Amino acid sequence: MSSASARLAPPAAPGKRPTTSGGAHAACTGPPLRRPLAPHARRPHSPLPRNTVARYNVGGDGTAGRQSWQAKRGGTVPNSAASAPPELAAPARADAADTGLYFSMYNCQDVRAVADAFDRLPVDPYRPSQYRRFNRMTYNPSKGHLKVDPNSSFAQASHYNAFNRGDMRYYEPIEDATWQHPGFKKLLESFVDQVLKNDPQRRAVAEAGKDLDDIYVFFIRTVCAPNSDPQYQKAGFPTPEGIHQDGMDFVSITCVSRDNIRGGISSLYYDKEDPEPFTALELPPGFTLLLNDRIIYHHVSKIEPLNPEEWGTRDIIVLTFNNLDNPSCVPGPTEPHP
Repeated sequence: MSSASARLAPPAAPGKRPTTSGGAHAACTGPPLRRPLAPHARRPHSPLPRNTVARYNVGGDGTAGRQSWQAKRGGTVPNSAASAPPELAAPARADAADTGLYFSMYNCQDVRAVADAFDRLPVDPYRPSQYRRFNRMTYNPSKGHLKVDPNSSFAQASHYNAFNRGDMRYYEPIEDATWQHPGFKKLLESFVDQVLKNDPQRRAVAEAGKDLDDIYVFFIRTVCAPNSDPQYQKAGFPTPEGIHQDGMDFVSITCVSRDNIRGGISSLYYDKEDPEPFTALELPPGFTLLLNDRIIYHHVSKIEPLNPEEWGTRDIIVLTFNNLDNPSCVPGPTEPHP
């Protein structure tokens, strides 16, 4: 790595971290949700109770796809769109664009207790303004057992990630203590639970007592430099590939911490070529955004420091289920990085 890239290292402990102990849970201190870009989906926002779920279907009544496109292009919207249904139809894999979960958001404040793990992330060798660890894993919901693949490399199809062009990427593995942390375990359980409610194929696997495999786990810190730093314009991009899909079945993005930043707005799109997102939100710490990656495109805007003289950081955990029918990611060789 060049010396210029190395300068993008922020302080080891960029800010005061929320902690939980003795069963107490840190309150959500992040900014309120903002949903200004989809008139038919607007409704007052109130903080969600801890570890609960809010689901949104763009059609509003459990039908999606074509009806949503009509609504977006100026068609009518069902009256029931004002309130999200408690349950949505599970996605049909053969026709995922027409039914099922679009996205959901749930509150898992327990995960904020793993914030210290981000201070030990190594620099991402492929994106110098980020820090990252990665592993693949399997999980057995009925037993609560997880198994970590020690191989921490993978390649992603260039169709989904032109930024890395399908190259094999090698990362440092996630620390052993993190896998056993109650906050991470709760996040994993919540992610799997929500996916199983919307994926009959994986639900059948889980109900048979078998392992769910091909779960990808990323710990990512994105940093933004002080305005006076020559690296300022080069840092702070969470998704340099722009509006994209990851080629997965489901993707969850959990915000663990936002420190001295503005921006980092998550925008969701029906199509990569859409001029505007159908909704946008600032994901507060302790909240997870779950996407049906077969349907939704997403993008996260640049972060900038609130105090222009200090570093800023955005810490997230990404959990994904690889595409069962046409995997976009493949594990790397079992031997160490040459």
